Amino acid sequence: MIVKNFIIPIILIASVSCSDKTEVPAETADNKITLPTNPDTLTYRIFYTDSIGWGYDVFQGSKLMIHQEHIPAIQGMKGFSTMQKADKAAQFILEKINRGLFPPTLSVTELDSLDLI
Repeated sequence: MIVKNFIIPIILIASVSCSDKTEVPAETADNKITLPTNPDTLTYRIFYTDSIGWGYDVFQGSKLMIHQEHIPAIQGMKGFSTMQKADKAAQFILEKINRGLFPPTLSVTELDSLDLI
């Protein structure tokens, strides 16, 4: 009886914690977002970290696809300097994904032409 009451919950917890899906709550402490229920819908969220700066998350439905804390293609761990620049980068990444480019990348040339660096 003890084995049954102890082992089964451990197995259930282990199987749930090993899932590769990253579910994101519809509301977070720093900002409120509502993620679409359609698993094919692409959305993004802009966030700020004190140590790095502005970044973005890209979601497909409620699954986190990309967590971008720092400016891609730039050496070091530096985030975007403004929320508007992180927003512009996230929109550009969504455009690339919608055109079938995955994983989407940003080159130094693209960052410069978008006035993000």
